[in-house]
Amino acid sequence: MYATATAQLAAAQRIGALTLPQRPLAWAAMAAWLAVGARWLTTRWATGRPSAGA
Repeated sequence: MYATATAQLAAAQRIGALTLPQRPLAWAAMAAWLAVGARWLTTRWATGRPSAGA
């Protein structure tokens, strides 16, 4: 969300200094979501049963 908010603010306010961190922040967010998803999948497969929320 921080990456998206930064991109929107940079576009709306025309703040050139905020355009530099947009891409790295988006990649960091993607990596974090992939890590969380991978951990969830490995935990689910290891236990052989659905998670408590499912």
